[in-house]
Formats: sequence, C-alpha cells, structure tokens
Amino acid sequence: MSATALTYRDEGIKDSLSLLNTGQKWATLEVKVCNKGSKPIETTPFVWSLAYPDGARVEPAGTTAGDLPQPLYPMNAKVGSGDCVRGNIAFQVSKEGRPERVLYSPGMLDEPVEWQISKG
Repeated sequence: MSATALTYRDEGIKDSLSLLNTGQKWATLEVKVCNKGSKPIETTPFVWSLAYPDGARVEPAGTTAGDLPQPLYPMNAKVGSGDCVRGNIAFQVSKEGRPERVLYSPGMLDEPVEWQISKG
C-alpha cells in the first residue's frame, strides 16, 4: 500500500455548525491511500494526526458535515487491489501555532510515516 499527505490547509474554512471551542479553527489534511497488494485493505482517518514542535498531537475531529472542503476522507472504506481513496480529514486546531508534521500510523506499521508541513 502507499499513503501520501497531499495538502494541509488551515485558513478560510467556515465553522457553520459552531463546533469549535474558543481559540480553535478548522484545518484539513488532504490524503490519498492506494492498495498495491492483492487483498482488500480498510482505511480510516483516525490513523492520521498532526504533530506540533512542543510534542502535542492532534487527532482527527471525526466530523463529516458542514462547510468542510469536499471530498471528505471516508470513515471506513474497503479499498480493493489497485484502487485508491482520497479525501480531506478535518482537525480542530489552535488558532495559535502550526503543526510541523503529519503522522500516518496504521497498526500494520512499526513506526509512523511522517511528512513535514511547510511553514505556510
């Protein structure tokens, strides 16, 4: 299988459902996972997280509604051999600071795969 963090965005995303706490904003991470094996795999947004320089990590919000950029990454999707799934994962992040890395940590990996986030 292959996994890629495509785009991190934390500006201009509306909070039409009023789900955010004071001092928070929405961020999205566009990701793509492809099954290069012969057996189906199952994907979930909950194996993705954002890592901050101080050691804090933010897990996905798990929401699928509102004005979040489409398409959303599916909560649970079976991906057949040779197929891919792509979409945006929502995170509730602090208005202050910015994550430095994206972590992908499915149970089948001993260590997370990491991508650097640009300073924006």
